[in-house]
Amino acid sequence: MVKVQAMYQIKITLNDMKPTVWRRLIVPSTIALNELHHVIQIAMG
Repeated sequence: MVKVQAMYQIKITLNDMKPTVWRRLIVPSTIALNELHHVIQIAMG
């Protein structure tokens, strides 16, 4: 049987930036906060 894992789609937008800087991330619902922090840092450069 295939196990389905819940995922979160997160949109991150930097305020007061022109043009708007944003990223859309899809992460597993089980991601730890420190891992999410690392993913955001990488995605935003």
